[in-house]
Amino acid sequence: MAWYYIDYACGHTDREQIYGPMKRRQWIADRKAQGLCPECRKNERAARIKTEQELAAKEAEEMGMPKLTGTEKQVAWAIVIRQKSVKMFEKILEDLEQDEDHRKFVERKTGVTKEDIEYVYERIFDKQTKASWWIDNRSSFELASWMIVLIAELRDKYKEEERREAERPILEAINKEITLRPENPKTETVAEIKVDGQEVKIVFPERREDFRKIMRNELSMTWNGSCWERKIPSYAGTVEDRAAEAGHRLLSAGFIVRIADETVREKAMKGEYEPEHTRWVFKRTEGKYKGWFAVWWKRPDDFYNAARKLPGSRWENPYVVVPPEQFEDLLDFAERYDCRLSDKAQEVVEAARKAKEEALLVNPEPPKKKEKVVADTKPPVLEVPEVVEVDAELRDDD
Repeated sequence: MAWYYIDYACGHTDREQIYGPMKRRQWIADRKAQGLCPECRKNERAARIKTEQELAAKEAEEMGMPKLTGTEKQVAWAIVIRQKSVKMFEKILEDLEQDEDHRKFVERKTGVTKEDIEYVYERIFDKQTKASWWIDNRSSFELASWMIVLIAELRDKYKEEERREAERPILEAINKEITLRPENPKTETVAEIKVDGQEVKIVFPERREDFRKIMRNELSMTWNGSCWERKIPSYAGTVEDRAAEAGHRLLSAGFIVRIADETVREKAMKGEYEPEHTRWVFKRTEGKYKGWFAVWWKRPDDFYNAARKLPGSRWENPYVVVPPEQFEDLLDFAERYDCRLSDKAQEVVEAARKAKEEALLVNPEPPKKKEKVVADTKPPVLEVPEVVEVDAELRDDD
């Protein structure tokens, strides 16, 4: 690279750094001398852009285009892009009208019809009034194939918006019918309660600590990032009753609720639902204590000390487990503290009762006691013969 002083055609002289092979640098400098200096080129480009923007603004005004929103520079640039899109729309439509084969090809490959293009053409300029949108999508208006892709997206978007707009009056009327208001609501934000299979879901977009406490502490619901939810197990009653309970508790706490299900709505409004039972005896189906009873209760109840008094009981969070052989004591405990037995736990009771009844009943005699022999402290005195001789058969005379 090297620095060259160049006398430009505009009459200015300036120094430029030229790159490339040495034998070509002078040739490049001579070519640059035939044009404008950097400052004049910059001014010329600015003037050309200004003229282009003024022309685009004039055309937009003549066509009755809506005004764009944004900064002054954004709007000036976006108007040019928008007018460019007008010409691209007209070119695409003209090509489709003049060439039937081309029209069929575009429709087959993209799924976009001539009617779709006209549909978007009639709406895009009224709907897209943010200058930033035209700037972000400016590359889509450079090629017809790119623009067809954008048209497909806008077609689906606009039709969905129109569908929702048409349904809005109906939805508003329905929402009025299915919305329950307490006399003095804490907030105008509505808690929408839905039954989805075996789950209760509650949508409440406002963040409130009093609402959160009801969800967690009273209804055992969890936040999934978009709504509160709880899958209702079989022992907790029906999902409709749990949804009705949620609605009734929220209404009582001063929150507006919306419930589409008529049965659930009536139960929530009147408070006529089966309360959830929160003390249970289950059957352990896995782990170290498989086949044992599992005593469970919902906080803030606390039956730990009472349950641990059951013979053979152990603590295995969140249960107190009890061996099946102790079913009689367990049944007494369940009756005393209003604990319900699940179907599986009832099966354990029946099996343990049957095993007890079928066990062989025996009445053994007490074991016989052995007579104790007490040794004297001194050994008996043996008589010693006066003459001791060796037996004749045992003699060895040799």
